[in-house]
Amino acid sequence: MLYCSMAMGDLGDQAVKVNISPFMRIHPCSTHADRKICGHYVNSILASCEAEQEGYSEAVLLDYQGYIAEGPGENLFIVKDSVLQTPPLGNIIPGITRDSIITLAFYLGYEVKEVQLQVEDLKNADEAFFSGTAAEITPISQIDDTLLPVPCGEITREIQEQFMRIVRGKNERYLSWLTFLK
Repeated sequence: MLYCSMAMGDLGDQAVKVNISPFMRIHPCSTHADRKICGHYVNSILASCEAEQEGYSEAVLLDYQGYIAEGPGENLFIVKDSVLQTPPLGNIIPGITRDSIITLAFYLGYEVKEVQLQVEDLKNADEAFFSGTAAEITPISQIDDTLLPVPCGEITREIQEQFMRIVRGKNERYLSWLTFLK
């Protein structure tokens, strides 16, 4: 039986430890896997609960072909040789934050590739991070028993800092991304 604390899925400024979940991302032929459908969250909750039980902060789900898909509520990026890589659309949620990171990385001068990532690609990455509405930019420091070279790499930190400037309205280039409330 899986048990989750209420704090499950809380990602913050600190780099997180993740596990490769035994739960598979929803198969694209079984439903609209690229949509936010409430029933999909059961799968994500199971993955998060299992990760927490095993002592991890979050899970990484694989797709039906065994490629990296995403976290339970986050998209995933790796950095290898200064190139950002992220799984292609189709088996993942096309996150707004993911799209923002791709645009931001381009303007910062980084190449971004949408590629099928294997578990070994993640474990051999120079850096890795989650992106999402709640996660914002959360560095990944460990995958299963594999430690990444640095808990929060230089590129991840730059993207994280620039993203936070954008969401706080401190970068005029991206003011059109924001809706200001009175």
